[in-house]
Formats: sequence, structure tokens, C-alpha cells
Amino acid sequence: AVALALLAVGGYHVYKGVSKKFLEDLRVSGGTAVNATGVAGYAAKGLVLAGAGVLVIIATLQADPSKASGLDAAVKSLGHAPFGKFLLILAALGLAAFGAYSFVRSRHGRM
Repeated sequence: AVALALLAVGGYHVYKGVSKKFLEDLRVSGGTAVNATGVAGYAAKGLVLAGAGVLVIIATLQADPSKASGLDAAVKSLGHAPFGKFLLILAALGLAAFGAYSFVRSRHGRM
């Protein structure tokens, strides 16, 4: 259930970013920078959440308590994958974009 919830929330965030629904949360119309950071940030946040959901599903299917590891081990194993470092950098940049959008939202968000 937790994995499915993570996948659903992740999918919603990707949808909200790509469809630019996040602009409805702002009092201003947004500009190029706001659109770019909002789209990239929400999409990255959604993909990271969905990825966490996939990891929970995999952990559930391969339930072996002797091989249990934390999130740090999952990130390390992703970093050792063929394009893992690139994916980690891409996720970090996307989450940084979401952080930048969050600053805009804190100033111009609808109440």
C-alpha cells in the first residue's frame, strides 16, 4: 500500500509539473524561469517519489531480511549502475529546481 501511494503521488507530481497545473498555486502569471523551475522541479520530485515506490515494491518482492539495507545503500547501488551517477546528478538538479520554485511559491503563493 505504501509503494502504491508513493507511485500515485509521484505520478501526480509529474502530471502537475508537465501540465503546468502548479501555476494555479501562484498569484502571479509566472515567467520563463518560474515555468522552467516548476516543470523541472515537479517532474523530478515525482520521479524521485515514484522511484522510491518502485524500490519499496522490489524490496517487498525480494523480502530477505538478511539482505535488508537502508536508503543509503539503494542510492549507492544506483550510483554504481552504468548511468547511475548521471541519474543521481539529474535528480539532484531537479530537486534543486523544485527548491527554487518553492522560494517563488513562498513569496507569490495563493493563500
